[in-house]
Amino acid sequence: MSCANPIDPNILADYWLAELPEADERVLEEHLFTCEDCTRQLQSMAQLGQGIRTLVKQGNLPLIVTQDFLDRLTLQGFRTREYSVPAGGRVECTVTPEDDFLIGRMAANLLDVERLDLAMCEPSGEERLRLRDIPFRADSAEVILNYPVGPARRSGPDLLVMKLLAVSKENERLLGTYTFNHTPS
Repeated sequence: MSCANPIDPNILADYWLAELPEADERVLEEHLFTCEDCTRQLQSMAQLGQGIRTLVKQGNLPLIVTQDFLDRLTLQGFRTREYSVPAGGRVECTVTPEDDFLIGRMAANLLDVERLDLAMCEPSGEERLRLRDIPFRADSAEVILNYPVGPARRSGPDLLVMKLLAVSKENERLLGTYTFNHTPS
């Protein structure tokens, strides 16, 4: 970059998300009007965001979401199929062609958790995929996963075991195991 005062990427992200105070926004926009490097960085950030948004809307990205996110989807007319599972529990589930999102709600006590991982496992316990350092709120009683609806539609019967793991510098501790027994619709 040849910019003498490059804008911090976090500030650019706040600007893109419309979360900057109005006075800061005006100063940033003045800089962007005269700085090709920072404008290009903002455009790259916006393209990345749009790509992620597209993957999420296509249902091809496992993603931890919030209740606010789900509420916005509903307001936008998207259809979600949701399954709630207590720790140690099991649920029969499916997805239909009409569903836009497949949501798994996993109940857990998240107090005193430093870092949280979600392991997607075979019934044998072998990990298929691990989402590391997932976002969570310690005062929440659940983790909400957007499971990729595209692959779920294409799969046959499948038994998927999810494990929430509290990870610290010393060890990892199992918070709960959640079994999803998927049957094609």
